[in-house]
Amino acid sequence: MDQAAVYRIIEDHYRENFKDLVKRYSGAANCAADAQDIVQDGYTWCLENWERYAKIAHRLEFHKWLHGSLLHALRDFKKAEQNIGMVVTKEETY
Repeated sequence: MDQAAVYRIIEDHYRENFKDLVKRYSGAANCAADAQDIVQDGYTWCLENWERYAKIAHRLEFHKWLHGSLLHALRDFKKAEQNIGMVVTKEETY
């Protein structure tokens, strides 16, 4: 499968499912705007790593592959959210 074919799959899925995915992740993200960022990050990762999907497309449906990228995007969002306002300093040793 070439890049154009994978991009077509991703684009079609995005057009058909973006709104539903934002609704699904809004609860975990606490608001729709953050959920949009998470979903967009998941799709962006898929576009950047299209070759990985091209190798396994014959045995894995795209929505299942996307699900993993969305979970990673959500996890990264939650980590960043926890670190807001935190100052990390290197402790001096004497």
